[in-house]
Amino acid sequence: MVSHWGRDLPVFAFMLAIIAAPISSGDLGMGAPGGWVERLSKVRAPKQHAVLDGFWIPNLGSGVMQMKNPAFLGLALLFAGCRATDVQVRFDLATLVIEGATLVDACSGSQRPGVTIVVAGERITFVGEGVPSALPSGVRVIDATGKWVIPGLIDVHVHDASEAYLRRLLLWGVTSIHLMPNAPPDSPLEMERASRAAGAPTPRLQVTAMFAGAFPDNLVPVYEFRKPRTVEEARRDVRELHANGYRQIKIIQDDTTLWAGEGLRSLLIPEPVVLGLVEEAHAQGMRVYVHATQRDVARSAIGAGLEAFMHGVMDVELAADDWRRMRAAGTVWTPAFNAPLLFGDQRLYAIRVMQDSRFSIIMPSADRPHAFIMTDSERSHWKDLVRADGPIVMPAMMHLVEHTAAYMEVLGANTRSALDAGVAIAVGSDGGPAGVSTHLELELLQEHGLTPLECLAAATRGGALALGWEADVGSIEVGKLADFVVLNADPAADIRNCRSIEFVVKGGTIY
Repeated sequence: MVSHWGRDLPVFAFMLAIIAAPISSGDLGMGAPGGWVERLSKVRAPKQHAVLDGFWIPNLGSGVMQMKNPAFLGLALLFAGCRATDVQVRFDLATLVIEGATLVDACSGSQRPGVTIVVAGERITFVGEGVPSALPSGVRVIDATGKWVIPGLIDVHVHDASEAYLRRLLLWGVTSIHLMPNAPPDSPLEMERASRAAGAPTPRLQVTAMFAGAFPDNLVPVYEFRKPRTVEEARRDVRELHANGYRQIKIIQDDTTLWAGEGLRSLLIPEPVVLGLVEEAHAQGMRVYVHATQRDVARSAIGAGLEAFMHGVMDVELAADDWRRMRAAGTVWTPAFNAPLLFGDQRLYAIRVMQDSRFSIIMPSADRPHAFIMTDSERSHWKDLVRADGPIVMPAMMHLVEHTAAYMEVLGANTRSALDAGVAIAVGSDGGPAGVSTHLELELLQEHGLTPLECLAAATRGGALALGWEADVGSIEVGKLADFVVLNADPAADIRNCRSIEFVVKGGTIY
């Protein structure tokens, strides 16, 4: 430790200066706003750190030092000028160790080769260089030299709640999803809780209830679905949903003009009702998402300050002020490029889906464990669509097919504007083959101007922000859930390399 003391002394001195300021002004309140513990918790400290008896020990990088126990403050200061590798880190609780991988940090745009990740139970306890010593007997150690590791992918727009679909999502590296089941299970909230248990072989679920005005009664799902017409009804519905255990709401504000060419504008939820709904939901600690593909409807949602768009606006480009308000509110943008393709010409979509050579493989093999990504009947269905003589279009979607190219162009322009404005972007597939459509959405983001790492950031950090789970998922850091994917190819070179999966880890369990 002495060898680093002189070199890192400025860090130690800076931290002392932060503490000295409130002391000299007479503020000795450890927990008081602006007090020295609060100030210390905001000091920019090294990002790579290890757990040691109740607080984080920093290493070089960027991040936030988090004091877990003020009693250890003096000891923390003692270690502030040295590296984490200089202290004795406990590895005796480790259950999984990944060695030698290249860690891809999409948010910073960096890659770190030769990284070791240590997992204890469901959470990450160490991320750094070197091989840990004193590992417990029976711990699984995997040499990932020559491979890349990324955070688990997050899809914020999923409708299929079947067990088979969810299992395949996980095998495709999707470890967390926002689920709006079209054919819901008997107990969607129980399903949500079960998905978060250790060893559950599905992604972590966030299940939402839905509000809609312009939605045909014969298509209304059989579970929590509300159609309020007044502010009072909306507030009552929100309180009932909260009492029933729901913590998320999705508002469908779409008059179907862009899809079917025939609008149902009179059935949209009035703007005052939307504002009252969001206000009540936030008062109850609930998150609110919106499906709004038209600019004028989207603007009323932007004004409500909700958490995320589940579809992107695709009729007209949004203005700079729209993006400014979204960034100020922390609203996440989910373009859902996959949706216009999925609901348009089924033959063209099938051709795009079947471009992946793994669809021709009937059974998995030892070297390609993720080959079995469809049932035989599903594979036959998509192959039949590819062999069709001409376009396959639902009559109600003819308008969409005629305008798909224009819609995709506007979606692309709006998504690039979101990126330029500093608005977080998330990935949402809205249907299609399990996992394949999530990766297709990533590839469509890349095709519309995002770099591979920007696409990856959308599928990880952006998704975590949309769900409100950024404290637990979205990046590979000490203290977060051990959700990550080990790849055989570099995703920074091409986002399609995210399909080259060696194995998936969710909550410390390998799949």
